[in-house]
Amino acid sequence: MRLFILKPDNIGDFLLASGGIRALADAAGEDNLVLAVKSDVAPLAEREFSRAQVVPLPIRPRKKGVNTTAANLFACLPALLRLVGTRVDAGVCLRDKRTFLDTLLWLAPRSSRRVACQNSMRRAKGGRWGFWESLVGAVFRPSFVLYPAPQPGRPSDLQAQGDVASEVLGRPLSEADIMPRLQCARWSGGDFWLCSPFSSRPSKDVPAALWAEALASCRDLWPAGGIHVAGAPDQGDRLASFAEELQASGISRPVRVEPAGSLAEFPDTIAGAGLVLTVDTAAAHLACAVRAPAVIVASRNNEGVYAPYSPDGRQVWVMAGQGKSWREALKAEDIAQAIRRALGGV
Repeated sequence: MRLFILKPDNIGDFLLASGGIRALADAAGEDNLVLAVKSDVAPLAEREFSRAQVVPLPIRPRKKGVNTTAANLFACLPALLRLVGTRVDAGVCLRDKRTFLDTLLWLAPRSSRRVACQNSMRRAKGGRWGFWESLVGAVFRPSFVLYPAPQPGRPSDLQAQGDVASEVLGRPLSEADIMPRLQCARWSGGDFWLCSPFSSRPSKDVPAALWAEALASCRDLWPAGGIHVAGAPDQGDRLASFAEELQASGISRPVRVEPAGSLAEFPDTIAGAGLVLTVDTAAAHLACAVRAPAVIVASRNNEGVYAPYSPDGRQVWVMAGQGKSWREALKAEDIAQAIRRALGGV
């Protein structure tokens, strides 16, 4: 069975779908997989699914004053034409918030069967978007899976990936099957803790002072190798300032910034840490996928959609507050307790 899988989302969303993609790859064989992902996700996809055909999509986020749909359509035209010349047994879309471009990419390969989750964007229910969705349904007759309600320990977006994969395979998948997982890296532990404190959105970040206060309460657990601070290559200056603030707070172990590396290498960095400390960002889902003990601090804004979940109980989510002031509800003692819980299962 030859499969086309479209997952044009950010790194964390790709990782959230990694269990469902792995289940499909194992059933079809990686050699029979055509996987289309955003260009910045492609290095990780190529490493994890090394025998698959990975199609990078140069999709960029919205920019004020720019017709993003037209710009991205033009940028993705070579990939779109490449997909039009591809024949598969089934075309699978693992994105429920589908844009016009997402739908074109999903429908591009020649296939007698197409499967996706229902579009969960509100605008898809009526107007021109509703007409577009209805037209796609009438002409291509895809199988649409209902977008699920969240379940304890199984957020709706995670469950949606599993439901689509189950529909393609014609059999139910277990919770273990759909949980994020990577074969290219597995947790081995180390004598340092890794802190990845920054998200792509500053509104998700937690101040260094709060991390320092929580760490001070766990000084009896501090690793000999100290605290390593890591993030994206363009966060270098912020990471250096964060590390200096941690060190100045009185942490007696070394605090250093990890050298900037590629996304494909980052799973190994996560897997080599004794504990991962992070916020709602790609590092959180990477920690879950490689089964590293982790403390993940996040607001309740996306609770039940993307979080919380834990493949083996060693990933502890600290969910606090909502809206722009969510950090005001966050307490250092809750983070400290989560650190002890995460390490208690090691």
